[in-house]
Amino acid sequence: MNEQFKIADFLTTLDRKVNLLEKKLDIFKDFKKFCMEQLFAQKLRFKSANGEDYPDWEIFEFDEVFKSISTKSYQIKKSEVKSNGKIRVIDQGKSEILGYSDKESKIFSNLPVIIYGDHTTIIKYSDEKFIVGADGVKLLKNKGNNKLKYLFYILYNNNIKSEGYKRHFSILRTINLPIPSLKEQTKIATFLTKIDDKIEKIAIELENTKEFKKGLLQQMFC
Repeated sequence: MNEQFKIADFLTTLDRKVNLLEKKLDIFKDFKKFCMEQLFAQKLRFKSANGEDYPDWEIFEFDEVFKSISTKSYQIKKSEVKSNGKIRVIDQGKSEILGYSDKESKIFSNLPVIIYGDHTTIIKYSDEKFIVGADGVKLLKNKGNNKLKYLFYILYNNNIKSEGYKRHFSILRTINLPIPSLKEQTKIATFLTKIDDKIEKIAIELENTKEFKKGLLQQMFC
């Protein structure tokens, strides 16, 4: 009986940890949202190393900033995607990756790149080689010397709402983009990336804790 109490107490501790991690994850996601709103509304501005203001931001049309790369040479069918392999397969779904493939002839390596879901409006950023999974993916590169990670965040913040399973890229192309100096772009991108890294770390810890509890329960009731 004493052993059962110990197990129950341990499971309660795991539940508390899961709840705390979920709350922590929500806090950091809300913090990121707040920071993005403040940064891109220019209510929060970075300064140079000597404390001076950076130049005023300029407004550019979408097609002045981005060029779209054809995915035909880098695309495989959904039926060809495997659960394991050497190369990641990325599509327009919510998950970071769709699966894996070993088709090296299909690798996209012109990195970094922004991945836009034409049907889903989901935006991803990749600085690692991958293969495109199925249709509906747009690959975006910058035309000038802007920092692509900054452009990813500004697109993420200004993204259009999904209108169901239809093409959205033509609508996305109508938005205007506020662009600061390259140095301020870099500071914004670095700052937001650090928040994303923290969010990812918490999410991994949360998932590992849930999996640990699940495995423990399975062993107990086998």
